[in-house]
Amino acid sequence: MTLLPNGDKYVGEYKAGFWQGYGIYEYENGDRYEGQFSNGMKNGKGVFIYSDTEERLEGIWSNDEYLESSPMNCKPTTAHT
Repeated sequence: MTLLPNGDKYVGEYKAGFWQGYGIYEYENGDRYEGQFSNGMKNGKGVFIYSDTEERLEGIWSNDEYLESSPMNCKPTTAHT
């Protein structure tokens, strides 16, 4: 597990110092992303789960952005650095 200075946590695979492959990123507020990473960003299949509502955004991600459209009114995600 990697604990980041802002209180967020990452558990998962690394390659060349970047988050790469499957991982779980948990934000300090309890929100979390579970899925694929590439070059340290959400890339590929994954799910973002909001801790306060358990609302889920499942689908394809690219460079930390959710690509699938959703009929629900969803909160935007924030990128980790």
